[in-house]
Amino acid sequence: FVVVRDWGEVRNSLLLWLALYLAAFHAVSFLWLRRGVPGDRVLLLIAHLLTAVGFAVMVSRPDPLRDVLIFVRYAQGVTLGLVLTAAVSSIGLRTTQLEHFSFLPLVAAFVLSGLLIVFGSGPSGSNAKVNLGPVQPMEGIRLLLALFLAGYFARNWEVLRGVREHAFAGVPLPSWMNVPRVRYVAPVLIGVGAALALFFFQRDLGPALMLAIVFLAAWGIAYGRAGMVVAGVAVLLAGFYLGYWLEVSSTLNARVQIWQSPWDNAARGGDQIAHALWAAATGGPLGAGLGLGDTRYVPAGETDLVLAAIGEELGAVGIVSIAALFVALVW
Repeated sequence: FVVVRDWGEVRNSLLLWLALYLAAFHAVSFLWLRRGVPGDRVLLLIAHLLTAVGFAVMVSRPDPLRDVLIFVRYAQGVTLGLVLTAAVSSIGLRTTQLEHFSFLPLVAAFVLSGLLIVFGSGPSGSNAKVNLGPVQPMEGIRLLLALFLAGYFARNWEVLRGVREHAFAGVPLPSWMNVPRVRYVAPVLIGVGAALALFFFQRDLGPALMLAIVFLAAWGIAYGRAGMVVAGVAVLLAGFYLGYWLEVSSTLNARVQIWQSPWDNAARGGDQIAHALWAAATGGPLGAGLGLGDTRYVPAGETDLVLAAIGEELGAVGIVSIAALFVALVW
């Protein structure tokens, strides 16, 4: 009584969006070849493999005759991403003037964060503000902040490495501290600090952690030294522990409680981790096979806990392979 489509419609939809998904990757590679763009095809290949596994999981998760076909939206998202990839890769970074506008992504991120604080809402039982109507702007905010950091450090890395601060507030600094000139560091520190403050008011510390890690990584690459990165990581860990101890975010405290006791906790939604662990354990070393698992019973198995769904169908080998692909992507 709840069937909304027949097998023919499912098959036709799957073939259509699978063809568009595959064609989009090859179109980017063909465009690079025709225009002489020195695109990194290893990166394209890694993205292809990761999204292919995701596509397969999206196909196998829902009931094809009764549920929403989530592989359609997934393929649309990947295709849109590849269109943006093709557009951005066509920009000559050595000749473009875009690097002079690196603060525009920061301003856009602040505007979206402000809208979230004023009009945003969170999942049931959470005080985090992550939803703005039907969308979650946080994914866009993360990219905008990463673009700001990339643009700023790309423009100023030589100054950061070559110009030292010899005194602070009239107090001479020892040479071993090797501190960069404050006037060149202050803008990015103020920008990152303001973004972290906005995340605090949103009660969403996940993006704050992401921003801090990306900032420290970009800083280490631009500055060419690891000492301040290590100190920054120590401060980051201390800050998150302090936030947990002061109960700044009920969501953060609940997540820690779930992590400490995934099988026996009173946190709302805490059973999701237990479901994920059970699914991964069911997969064993080699998994049940693509499409042969019961991944539709894993809560949020198409979003937050997709790795558990992959573990059930591809086993420990699949999870390790996914991790290896992400390591190669970052490298």
